[in-house]
Amino acid sequence: MLPVATFGALMTVTHYAMATACTVLAGWVATRITRPFRSRIPSRFSQLRNLVPYAVTSEAMVWTRDQVACLVRKLVVDQLCLEEERYREDAHFIKDLGLE
Repeated sequence: MLPVATFGALMTVTHYAMATACTVLAGWVATRITRPFRSRIPSRFSQLRNLVPYAVTSEAMVWTRDQVACLVRKLVVDQLCLEEERYREDAHFIKDLGLE
């Protein structure tokens, strides 16, 4: 959002080339600033099963435990680039999955 806002604001007051250069710089800065947060898992989530309550996205839907567990599995495998075989609901992120 920062690069888009930068480009929009600068296009009204400066040349296209300057607005583009500042937009690229703003994008690079935003990427650098947010990099530490891209894969941080809070310490209170020491096991995969701790993520299950957070997989529910709507109170209008009724989810079974199996549906939530399946979604958590998919999210963890996709986000951590794990092989399916390594995933277990009782696995510890650090001890069993090697995350730091």
